[in-house]
Amino acid sequence: MSDDDRYRRFNLRIPKDLFERLQKEADARSHSMNAEIVQRLRRSIEHDDFQREHWEDQKKIFEEQEEKMHDDLVAADNYYNRQMELDVLSQGLTDEDILDMLRQRMIKTTKRRG
Repeated sequence: MSDDDRYRRFNLRIPKDLFERLQKEADARSHSMNAEIVQRLRRSIEHDDFQREHWEDQKKIFEEQEEKMHDDLVAADNYYNRQMELDVLSQGLTDEDILDMLRQRMIKTTKRRG
């Protein structure tokens, strides 16, 4: 396989100030202008790939944490409801007592969310 088979040629128009800066960077690194541009493009694409993969990982972790928090809240709510049922059963509370307990619970829930 010859080098011509691995590369594509095309014309590129870039602003003069950018061209001059790239030329200085290429000279400082003892690279050709072509090698400098190819290296910078490759790094940029690899960086984008890394960011995309990292974002997907972070999104997955966040979704798992969100699901666990939801499960924990449901479990806590179920526990609280069961405790209230046990209080009602063990103390022989009246309907008025139960309504009062529900009001107190609503007040606590509103304060936590507020």
